[in-house]
Amino acid sequence: TLPSHVSHMPSQNRQCVVCCAPISKMQLGIDACRACATCYKRATLMKRAFKCKSGDHNCLVRKPIPSCRACRYDRIARILATAEEDVSGRSSSTSSREEVEETKQPEEEESSSFIDHTSYFADGPSTDNTVLQRIERAYSMMCVIRNAGEMGNGVLLKQEPSSVLKRGNINFVPMVYPTVISNCAIFYCALIEFAKAAFDDFKALSEEVQILIVKESFHVFNGLDGNYRAVHHFPNDDTVTSTYSMYCNAATVPDFFDDRQQEFNKDEALTVLMKSGERNALADKRNFERIRPSKDEFCALLGLSLWSEQTARLSEELMVISTRNRSRILADLHKIYARRGKSNYATRLGELMCILVKFEKMSTIQDEDLEVCRLMKIFP
Repeated sequence: TLPSHVSHMPSQNRQCVVCCAPISKMQLGIDACRACATCYKRATLMKRAFKCKSGDHNCLVRKPIPSCRACRYDRIARILATAEEDVSGRSSSTSSREEVEETKQPEEEESSSFIDHTSYFADGPSTDNTVLQRIERAYSMMCVIRNAGEMGNGVLLKQEPSSVLKRGNINFVPMVYPTVISNCAIFYCALIEFAKAAFDDFKALSEEVQILIVKESFHVFNGLDGNYRAVHHFPNDDTVTSTYSMYCNAATVPDFFDDRQQEFNKDEALTVLMKSGERNALADKRNFERIRPSKDEFCALLGLSLWSEQTARLSEELMVISTRNRSRILADLHKIYARRGKSNYATRLGELMCILVKFEKMSTIQDEDLEVCRLMKIFP
């Protein structure tokens, strides 16, 4: 219910609540005319105090059309204060209802839990009733593949114990060349298996088309995946996770090329790497940390990154498949929001879509940086 001072009358019959002048639209969120709103905004901006003409602050009682700016200002200030109290009261009531609702729904707490390679076995038999549940299950399977592959790659054996960071169920080691290259290859293959497990229509596509889709979505998916882990395990610092079990920060960058055998300009390469990390990886992490998607929202982002507009542009068939899967993902998310009593979630969805757009832009910049590195013969 709207506050009493916000009129429900048709626009042609509405009047300013201060001076009774006819109005066609609201100003300052209340039924006020342009002149009264301008008076209030200017006085507030200039921090100006007016003096009442009659001295008793009752000018509007004697004469509705105000010539006294002090009484006009006071009238608007009181109405706005009342409106603020009304809104605050409704917000508090809504928050209380949401808190009660959340205590009745333990899945809300579950949805904030973290997904890693142990989740695949901890979740028990899979029901996979919804597309988001399938994405979650497929993602945890992908984590199993990556963790096993990177451990088999000998990442722990090559590191000093002091450099290994134990975070949750993962032993993180510093990012080094060329191990990071082979770990990315493991990720690439695991991503194909993820998509097959999560989406039947992806599994039905030819191997050539599957590779095209993964190639198109790899950087954005990698950004979401890496920042999901980095924000959870390394909050509030400059550490990013470059692969499933490798981390990177300002302290570890100088050692990145220690295992590289070919001759190259190491100082120049490190400068390029540091600038790229600051411009891309850390910016992505800050954006992701600000949004902090829930488990369900994160799974939705993964699915949307796979079936992106870029994927849809590859062919007419993929446009149909992408549109269908995006609709299914968003429909699932709508149901989850509704089940938790979050009726006004348009702003939240907007934030999630914005983070995808930001990561897509960053992926273009990353491609450019990689090309520079290839020209400098840093990477093959």
